[in-house]
Amino acid sequence: MSQQNVAERVGAGRTTIVAIDSGNIARVAFGTIRSYADQLGMSIELVKPRELERMERRLARAEQARLDAERKTKHLLIALSLDRKRVASARRQVDLWERGRTCSPVYIERWRAILDGKISDIAQRLAAAAQSEWANALFQNSPFVGAGRS
Repeated sequence: MSQQNVAERVGAGRTTIVAIDSGNIARVAFGTIRSYADQLGMSIELVKPRELERMERRLARAEQARLDAERKTKHLLIALSLDRKRVASARRQVDLWERGRTCSPVYIERWRAILDGKISDIAQRLAAAAQSEWANALFQNSPFVGAGRS
């Protein structure tokens, strides 16, 4: 169906249909938009402000869960490919956090415990940390990723 045909069926000008098609609906009457949707076999659902707020909160929680899962995956991959150079770099980052007081002593202590000992032990502790209740908090500020952020 052409824009002209839709315009005739809706009872609006073609420029109005062009505006709707391009998302410029600020000056288009709601009735015209509803009629446009009807002509294309679509429906318009109105969302109450409270429901919209709930939907936004759900979306934010889902996005946070996605980020948390991504960080865990990154750290599991790091555990699989761990080497002395990467461990030394991570230890230096934790030292920087401590000297600059840019990270909580609780997190510094936890990272030091993870980074202590042989590479195989560190890899096991890092993998275990990914499954712990501390995973999300620890991996938000990681000595392995970038400048300490993941």
